[in-house]
Amino acid sequence: MERERGAALLMALLLAVLVAVLAGGMMRDEQRRLRLLDNQRSHDEAQQLGEGALDWVRLILRDDLRMTGARDHWGEVWALPISDIPLSTVLGGTTSDIRLSGRIIDAQSRFNLMSLIKVKNSQGDRGWVAATEVNPDAVLVFERLLSGLGLDPSMAMVIAQQLLTSRLDPLSLPGTAGQGGVGGTQGQNFVAGEPLPLGDVSELAHWFPDADAATLQQLVQQVVLLPRPTPVNANTASAVVMAAVLGVDPGQLVGLMQQRTQQYFMDTADLQQRLTFALPNLPTIPVGLLGVSSDYFYVLEELRQPGAIQRRQALVARHPGVGGQITQVLGEHRGWTLVADQAGGG
Repeated sequence: MERERGAALLMALLLAVLVAVLAGGMMRDEQRRLRLLDNQRSHDEAQQLGEGALDWVRLILRDDLRMTGARDHWGEVWALPISDIPLSTVLGGTTSDIRLSGRIIDAQSRFNLMSLIKVKNSQGDRGWVAATEVNPDAVLVFERLLSGLGLDPSMAMVIAQQLLTSRLDPLSLPGTAGQGGVGGTQGQNFVAGEPLPLGDVSELAHWFPDADAATLQQLVQQVVLLPRPTPVNANTASAVVMAAVLGVDPGQLVGLMQQRTQQYFMDTADLQQRLTFALPNLPTIPVGLLGVSSDYFYVLEELRQPGAIQRRQALVARHPGVGGQITQVLGEHRGWTLVADQAGGG
């Protein structure tokens, strides 16, 4: 009888342990499921907030176009950066401690590689840009930029020829329609009508395989690849880019750059007058290579929440009446980064 009672007690203990183990496993699975649901909710919430922030930027650019569309400069509202704003203070308690940082960058403050060629449909954004010939004035500008960085200036014409080949008018060359790749020995490929700018030094490394990473990074900060040829905005361009366009030494523009911060260029006539005063021997501004307004902007935003960061880079075109809209998002890159993976922070 004692042995039977002992066996029954042991069986009861074993069953209790088994139930406890099963219950604990179920609780862990449920907790894991709840964490996944919470992470997905936070992810979706951040995505929606990111879309909302981008729409907000488009509204800012649209209003700026209506008010001061004839010129763009760093003193305007769109140029003010946003730094680490807690969205809970703006939108209420539904934002799960998400913080927003971001800024708008004038894409035309850089030299546009697409300006190396002349095109027919100069207003195109998404479709095929039908190239007609190389733009020698723009090639000369790019040669100066490359020389200033110690890079081979002859590559300016090579790149121009590759861009021309990739975007020749398909109606003038039978069999070329739909070919978006670029020929050449450097192995660089472009897609016809591709709107996204150069965003990675590896894209330029195909053309300059012997250049160090620091030099390539400097070049990336001075050039951009937009859907169509555009002038450099004299109100936002760096002294290096302005000097390359004008064919002078950057040091000769120090006074003009300082003056620009106090009084931006109102129009091309004002620009020409002030350039002539600062540089008496300067010839006429190259047609189509220097202006005072912009049609393309980068939107950079960062949403931080506990455990992860979402970053987005979008290219926005701003034209009156394009497709019934004033602004269009031509393309974007986005991605999540775990904070734990960031050495020293993001």
